[in-house]
Amino acid sequence: KQWYQRRVAITAGGSVTSLSQTEGGLYLLSSGQDEQVRCWDMTTGENTFTNFGTAACADIKSVGAAVSFYSCYPGLLYLPNGSDVSVYDVLTGQHITDLSGHFGRINAVCFNKAIPQLYSCSSDCTILLWEPPGASDKTDESNAQTKTVYQDNWSDSDDDL
Repeated sequence: KQWYQRRVAITAGGSVTSLSQTEGGLYLLSSGQDEQVRCWDMTTGENTFTNFGTAACADIKSVGAAVSFYSCYPGLLYLPNGSDVSVYDVLTGQHITDLSGHFGRINAVCFNKAIPQLYSCSSDCTILLWEPPGASDKTDESNAQTKTVYQDNWSDSDDDL
């Protein structure tokens, strides 16, 4: 059997270097050497023309981007940008923040939706783990509840009676 091939999108201004899809496959995000990120509607195959601004590095051959499904629907785009990871809203293209921590160019990022955590790897020979806001708070709360079970509630103060 042969695989069916269908041309989904044609981009201009350079090669495509990264692809990521949102949960459920409704949108496909591409970045390339033309320093643009494009969001493609996979039901129509059309460019949504979401404006991500200048978001990718033109001087590199390939970077790996990631989309999270944890923070919002349909998600956040994590795109390597030099030694930082730039975070964008998938639908609006709004730049949310930059994650800094590497000392070399970031080559790829990967989002683990089960935990949730973002991983980034860099030419500085490191892999960094990033937790979205609120994820570590939940871990701290569960640890605090565990600690209270074993906490001594005895008091010798007359005020506590």
